[in-house]
Amino acid sequence: MPVFTLENPRSSRLWEFAPIVDLLRDPRIHLFGFDMCQYGERHKKSTSIMTNETAFNKLQKTCSEVIFINIW
Repeated sequence: MPVFTLENPRSSRLWEFAPIVDLLRDPRIHLFGFDMCQYGERHKKSTSIMTNETAFNKLQKTCSEVIFINIW
């Protein structure tokens, strides 16, 4: 099986979409979560990646506090 990824915000309703839920039942498919603030962003942006590549589990890092930015 070729390697694939699907990235979307962790709160996205995509993760509730029946075909995605069905894919996640496959033991070869994984869902990993991380926060973008762990990778240099100034905001948290919780993100999930669905993939068949276990190496993405290294991305699983979350922020210990909420980061606020001034957008004005």
